[in-house]
Amino acid sequence: MKGNYTIIFSAVIILILLGILAYLNFFMEKPTDESSPNDVFSNLEFDALGENTDSPVVDNNTGLPDISGNQPRVRLRQLTTRNTVGYAEVVRSTTTPPVVLIGEAGVGHIYEINLEQGTETRIGYTTIPDARSMFFSNDGTTFAVITSERGGPGQLRLGVLSDEGSAALTVVADNVTTATILDGVLLYSKQHNNGIDVVERDLARGSEKTLFTVPFREAIVVFGETVTGPHVAYPKSSQHLEGFVYSYTGTTRTRTPLNGFGLTAHLAGDSIVGSWRNGSELTSYYYEGSNRLDLASPVIPEKCTGITDVIVCGYDSETTLTSRSTDAWHQGTARFEDDVWLITQGQLLQLIDIEAESGRAVDLISPQIGYTTNDLYFKNKVDQTLWWYDLSEDIEATSNQ
Repeated sequence: MKGNYTIIFSAVIILILLGILAYLNFFMEKPTDESSPNDVFSNLEFDALGENTDSPVVDNNTGLPDISGNQPRVRLRQLTTRNTVGYAEVVRSTTTPPVVLIGEAGVGHIYEINLEQGTETRIGYTTIPDARSMFFSNDGTTFAVITSERGGPGQLRLGVLSDEGSAALTVVADNVTTATILDGVLLYSKQHNNGIDVVERDLARGSEKTLFTVPFREAIVVFGETVTGPHVAYPKSSQHLEGFVYSYTGTTRTRTPLNGFGLTAHLAGDSIVGSWRNGSELTSYYYEGSNRLDLASPVIPEKCTGITDVIVCGYDSETTLTSRSTDAWHQGTARFEDDVWLITQGQLLQLIDIEAESGRAVDLISPQIGYTTNDLYFKNKVDQTLWWYDLSEDIEATSNQ
């Protein structure tokens, strides 16, 4: 009996397969000359082969969108996806446009960003472990890097980039808190038991001299735009300690009339932007020459930069700053969603809503204005990425007022 069932089952299967074959031959619509079997059986509603209408893919290794060709004008752009420990706009020659150099956190690799072509090129292949801060010369050939395992004062090394991408590194000093390179001179602040020495090193000769000494060890030094200054220094901020701002021009120290509890300050072009505790509130000012003007809204000075007659800041208008805000922000327990604002006559004028324009919130730090004064660069404290904003329209509007 089992053999009969097997024969019957096999015959049914054969009849089903013959029925399917007959349907395909006599009833299925055959493709015409204008179509192909692939069009009939494989058309998943994608465009025809060769008619790719997908958006250009951004190289995730660079984070740079395609800005070449006839693209719509963009005023705000994220330049990197890398953690950036230092950057600078540099001019290699009078016949080439400025480029941006960045140093990568932790490894010290150096990259060049061409804003006109929208490209990023690695130009420094030497690995520098624990790179914490990096500073570049005006022409981009020389750089200084501070390395530190724990983020405090560290070892300062000086490097020269070769055409092959290697860097010859020279140890300059230990216990260095910050540095800058201005007009062929390396300036750095070196911490010791009795205070901080600010040292001037001539890069061409290799000679050094102490420019001035800050008479307290726990201090913030902010370098100006020229070797001779003015530079400023003040004790590290605490809402429980009164601070004073000192200005240094050459070897001359001047105590400014700026003081207060929880004091912080930063240079913005020719001005000093500062904040201090006023009861439970935070009060901000900017100071130029002998003139001081209080701001209508408080700001965190480290979020500000400027040139002559122009001061711009990162400012979160949705958050009320209090006397505790600065300490909390420095400690990493507070975060802001900043926009770019212009300080004019003591008032804050919004230039761009960063989150509305980019879809990302930015806690703005390390702002710099480029050589042409049209470019504002800044970092996002959250992920240490570098951003760019076109200031040209704002500068023009300010000059016409």
